[in-house]
Parts: sequence; structure tokens; C-alpha cells
Amino acid sequence: MKLPEKIAVMPLGQVVFFPHMLLPLHIFEPRYRQMLEHALTGNRMFAVSGSDANGHPLPVGTVGLIRACIKKADGTSDLLLQGMRRVHFKNFSAHLPYLTATPKPLLQHSPSNHQAARQLANQIIQIVNCSCTCHHLPHELLECAGGFPDYDSLIDIFAGNLIHCPEQKQQLLECEDTQQRLSLLAHSLRSEYINH
Repeated sequence: MKLPEKIAVMPLGQVVFFPHMLLPLHIFEPRYRQMLEHALTGNRMFAVSGSDANGHPLPVGTVGLIRACIKKADGTSDLLLQGMRRVHFKNFSAHLPYLTATPKPLLQHSPSNHQAARQLANQIIQIVNCSCTCHHLPHELLECAGGFPDYDSLIDIFAGNLIHCPEQKQQLLECEDTQQRLSLLAHSLRSEYINH
């Protein structure tokens, strides 16, 4: 996916948005209505990031593509945003009513030890399997586990849907080393679903 040189950024508190996720949003603030209008008449993309205690966007977020949008009579809109690419934001600008930045894709470093990575992925799938049974999680998550094209897609889907701690999710979003991401995800899942 080709990223634009500049993209609108919507900071959303403790929301951590991953690729492959579908994020429903209700757009009501005038500045974000303007942002949405600009996106819909262009490439249908904007980015979502978490924000710090002062409301400033975090340096890593995800570019999303508007898959559906319904504009209401009162000027608000309901939309569905699909996560496409993890990015590092450079050169934030507030010259428009909403923030913009230059999105730089996060580089993905392939596992140095493929056998260890496969073992970690299998551990993750086992934890998710147990969690689906014990915690009544959606079985669709497990059913699609074997169909991921790469480890990072598996990480994004499971982290976005199963991890609840925003700090852990942000750490998984920001990490560029795939093997380290697998290890972090396995640890987070064990802490949340097995050791509790």
C-alpha cells in the first residue's frame, strides 16, 4: 500500500489501533468532520494514534482505510476504519483544524531464528485456544490462525483483539523486531489469560 506524503492523525486516548482491525468511529467534532470530508474526497485514509496524558499523539500509530461511512442528517458520521499499516509519525503539523504528519512505515525485521519463532507462534496459538475455551472468546480468532500470511499479521490480530492493557498493546505496536513481538505477545497473553 502506497502511503501519502502527509496524512491526518486522530489521537484517541488509550486506543491502540492495529493493522487488520476494524475500528467503528462516530465523527462529531467539526475538525474531524472536516478531516473526514477531506479523506473521503481523496484516498479515504487517515491515521489513528494513542495519546499521552496531555492529549499529544504518540509517535507510532496505524494508517487506516475508510471501508464504509454513513453521514447523518445532523452532520455527524459513522464509519468503519480498517487498519492497514503501522507507521512512525514525523513532522506533526497543526496548520489545519486537525493534526497532520508524515507517515513512515515501520520496518519489519524477520526472525533471526525461524525455529524459535515458529515455537513462539505455536505457543501463542495454544494460549488462544485455551482462552477461547475458558474465557468464551470468539472461536473465529483461532479458526483464522492458520491462515495468516506472516507472523506480524498474527501478532496484529491477536494483540488488537485479546490484549487489554493499552501500554502492552502500544509496546507491541511499536516494536519492529518480529521475534521480539512474538515473545512480547506470548508473555502478555500468558499474563492476561493463564496466570490470572
